[in-house]
Amino acid sequence: MLSRNICIIMCKAPELGKVKTRLAANVGDEAALQVYSAMFEHVLLRTAGAPCEFVICFDGSEDVLPKSEYITIRQRGNDLGERICNAVEDVGKFEKCVVIGTDAPFLDSTTLCNTFDQLLSCEVVIGPSVDGGYYLVGFNTVNSRLFDQITWSSDQVLLETLERCTELGWRAELLPPMIDVDTLGDIVMLQAPSHDHGEIVTRLRALITTLLIVVCCTVPSMADGGWIREQGQLIGKVAFQTLSTTRAYDLDGAKTTISKYSLWSVSLYAEYGLMKDLMLVLNAPMYRSSKIDGFNAVGGIGDLAIEARYGIIKGDWPISVGLGFELPTGDEQAFVAYSGNDPEADPNPVRLPTGDGELNMWINAGISHSFWPTEAFVSFDAGYNVRGLAVSDFTRQYDNGQFTNQYRVSLKGGYKVLSPLWVTLSVYRFATAGTPQKGRFTFNGLGEGVEYNAWDLGLIYAVNNSLSFSVDVSTAFTAPRAIYGGANVFIGALYNISLFSQSSQ
Repeated sequence: MLSRNICIIMCKAPELGKVKTRLAANVGDEAALQVYSAMFEHVLLRTAGAPCEFVICFDGSEDVLPKSEYITIRQRGNDLGERICNAVEDVGKFEKCVVIGTDAPFLDSTTLCNTFDQLLSCEVVIGPSVDGGYYLVGFNTVNSRLFDQITWSSDQVLLETLERCTELGWRAELLPPMIDVDTLGDIVMLQAPSHDHGEIVTRLRALITTLLIVVCCTVPSMADGGWIREQGQLIGKVAFQTLSTTRAYDLDGAKTTISKYSLWSVSLYAEYGLMKDLMLVLNAPMYRSSKIDGFNAVGGIGDLAIEARYGIIKGDWPISVGLGFELPTGDEQAFVAYSGNDPEADPNPVRLPTGDGELNMWINAGISHSFWPTEAFVSFDAGYNVRGLAVSDFTRQYDNGQFTNQYRVSLKGGYKVLSPLWVTLSVYRFATAGTPQKGRFTFNGLGEGVEYNAWDLGLIYAVNNSLSFSVDVSTAFTAPRAIYGGANVFIGALYNISLFSQSSQ
């Protein structure tokens, strides 16, 4: 007697731009691919214990299918109905057959077992999805009329299929309804029916949350917050900064009016998901140009910063910790000569360095929260700079190159006010962890005793899911120390790409 239960998994191969196209319209092809791959793998894992033989019937490239021991066959036919009938023909004789897809993340072996049991007393079992279609259909024998004249990818699929059962004289039973994930709204609605499915809900929400936040990475310093880039994800930002002021503050916070000081710089910022839960961060001041009226301009590379950031907690309140180094790649000896013709002016050269000649080690930690599905977020970050290694003989002239340690704290929030436009607001403090010492190397935000409390207002316009532009204005709201005062303006372009598929994760 024939005793062969078959489960056919109808699927598309996880290829960029070819899966979850309705979702991709909102989140982009790369994020849609990650969502599809995550659900595909979860369905394979959770259904594996069912008492049946599995066959993957795929469309696309077999090379990118998730690894499994299942038989694979190619889809044939013009529409889904033809493809199901042809797949059933290709697998050969069976006692009971169940056809499922990969869109219902809560499918599991219990669902399949219940389906095979119900087929003992009826001809057809259907698992309805909340959008009017179905996530599963099971039968004891196939008849192409079951799939005739079905308006596929519509909310009439279930009703029309039940009509075909009536026309065939077949008794149909329904399973509990489930949600199919086809759109961003479907992910918003996801509620895990059991603890076993909590992980996939968390993972899908994390994938989308990461996408929504990625365009808000406008801070020109080290990475902040608890989010870690997915493995293979790379974001890069080129920013132009400008400052023009006649206010200077000394180590004690006393203000002096000076000749106009001008600064502009171009920097490169990048975050890369090196492996699961581990991100590398680069902040490279590619060129920093300073000028005081009456003197020549000076410019050069600034101090390069690199950091490794590790995510220790995921979920709604992700937490990350990091260790970073700021390298003495700038020019701590840069002086400019007087170029004016005022006989009463001080002709002595003025120091306008682009670095401080020391190695910094930053210990960082951050926590974030997304208010998703409301497109808003908040991040808190803190860092401590262990200083003390001056690598420049020039810097050692100043109190033997010693520096007092520093700390920084920041709070940042963002809200999507329009479909392509985010607004961010940050407040932060940067200060010396102790009493700053006079006689040490210090100048314009470099070296000893730098301190400020500031705010930053930013706008980010998303051109598409990969490219965004930003404008930030930042200034101190209390008297700073050892720095020029004034409003800093940042103009940036950010690009987000994924260097390889996440289907293997």
